[in-house]
Amino acid sequence: MDAPSPTPAAKIHWRIIGNSARGASHFKSGLPNQDAISSWLPESGLGPPAILAIADGHGSPQHFRSASGSQLAVEAATALLLSFTKLHSSHHTLAELQSDAAELPQRLVENWAAKVSAHLALNPFRDEEFSRIGEALEAGAEAEIARNPSVAYGATLLAVLMDHSYSLCIQIGDGDILFVDDAGKTSRPVPADARLIANQTTSLCQAEAWKNFRLHVESPVENPPALVLISTDGYANSFASDEDFLQIGADFLGLAREGGLDQLAEDLSA
Repeated sequence: MDAPSPTPAAKIHWRIIGNSARGASHFKSGLPNQDAISSWLPESGLGPPAILAIADGHGSPQHFRSASGSQLAVEAATALLLSFTKLHSSHHTLAELQSDAAELPQRLVENWAAKVSAHLALNPFRDEEFSRIGEALEAGAEAEIARNPSVAYGATLLAVLMDHSYSLCIQIGDGDILFVDDAGKTSRPVPADARLIANQTTSLCQAEAWKNFRLHVESPVENPPALVLISTDGYANSFASDEDFLQIGADFLGLAREGGLDQLAEDLSA
């Protein structure tokens, strides 16, 4: 998501580009690409409002429908944030925005769970889905899926809404939301979750998942970022250090300004 030049928030124009690719570990294990991406812009192709959502399915054996879970997650997030923009098209105080945003996690989990139930009704679990995971399935996991079918669809979710006078970030699980200022300085607007170590992550499929969401609401956006980057954890994990990873903010901003977003979008798809 990119705003290519420093302008007041009311006059800024957002475009969205993105791509998802199957990671090396998935090639090695035979897993499909379990990421999903969804975005929304006005018919003109320029925001605000601008909405971008990404999700990352879990690679563990019991989450064998996480590719579908990811797609359902970004659909639910995009629709919910679009409704949020319509309810907040006029001026609202920061306290009002924060109060209304605090209701989003539970509504999002409920909407995702409803989509999962509808998908499962049309596509009942098949014996071969369980047989493929075989001995790798931890003891009790099949019973867990029987109690809570959404486990098979487990996924993380990250989404950003940039509107005329406010920004909203929402996240459950690992991955990164980065704001890059006009000078290339990169920061994380969403507070960190200290529980996310190694390959551990919170998930949409967990009980009371809405309690694990982290939010960031800013209003007014006096110094809007020049660039917003969202990525699943696999991207950050490919860097030697967090410092190296954060350098991508300045790098991508430079590429966008030098070659334009169309060229950058082409490069991302290569």
